[in-house]
Amino acid sequence: MSEQAYKQIAIAVIEKDGQILISKRAEQVHLGGLWEFPGGKVESNETLEHALQREIHEELGIRVDNMHPMMQIKHHYDEFNIQLNVFHVNDFSGVDYHLTDATQLGLEDQQVKWVDKQTLANYSFPKANQAILTALNLPDSYLISPNIIDETELSELSEYLSCLSKLSKYHSLIQLRLKNFNSLLIDDVLGKMLERTLLNDNKVMLNSSMIVSKPLYEKCSGIHLTSKHLFDSDYIATLKQHYPDKLLSASCHQEADIQRANECELDFIVISPVKVTRSHPQQAALGWPKFSQLTAMARMPVYALGGMSPIDIEHSQSLGAQGISAIRSLWCDN
Repeated sequence: MSEQAYKQIAIAVIEKDGQILISKRAEQVHLGGLWEFPGGKVESNETLEHALQREIHEELGIRVDNMHPMMQIKHHYDEFNIQLNVFHVNDFSGVDYHLTDATQLGLEDQQVKWVDKQTLANYSFPKANQAILTALNLPDSYLISPNIIDETELSELSEYLSCLSKLSKYHSLIQLRLKNFNSLLIDDVLGKMLERTLLNDNKVMLNSSMIVSKPLYEKCSGIHLTSKHLFDSDYIATLKQHYPDKLLSASCHQEADIQRANECELDFIVISPVKVTRSHPQQAALGWPKFSQLTAMARMPVYALGGMSPIDIEHSQSLGAQGISAIRSLWCDN
């Protein structure tokens, strides 16, 4: 389907003190009665940024002073197709909607309300907004645990678990990964890792390369798919059948991976390697321009992986990503 077949919509996620401004659609319009993030149609002579500024001023009387792209979402309705161009706005001026007032009206007589991020799931939004809701409950960094090669390194397990305990206070999204580990020991070690990381109500993902027991799957927040499992339809169908409420994420490296992730309606993905890494110096890096191109294809939040450190978070977000994912630079030594 050509890009011209999509109606271009500019959407603002307006945030203040940890709360998000949402508005309710009029009952008589398409998807009437549902809540939404404010914004509207992009005119033929407008950039996305100008359209967003105009729409937000017309709807709310707010002047957008600063914005950065969050994501682009393509969605198909029976009547038409849309592309939501979503921007995060945390610097604005103009009409002062009060955080504690739940009965406010916008300039088009629409109900306007500030909502805690954690309670957004209690409101009915159009299906096309699901990826935005997911993104708002994900952090800007995704920690991946470094590998313990096998049982010969178990003497260092106490220090390893201590690092996990410390990091779980600062990283709310963590992937646990033990590659090439003794299958007879993996449940015991992974169980101890889960105990440390779940103490602070974190979202803990298990890498799909590990064969673990059902109780551990039930404790975790979701499964992170390897590139191989991303294309295993039976594997994904089984996960969705047995664990329908778990998050599903995946590792992606090229266009085909992104398309597959979209088809499977995953919750988020990581794209790598953005930069050359010390662990795989022979692997060619995508670079930021290619990363930006792949990110624009994704219909879910994206993390940049490969040579990343916290100083890359802001730049990744300027390209439409959720943030960065890393092992070495986010581990205890750093």
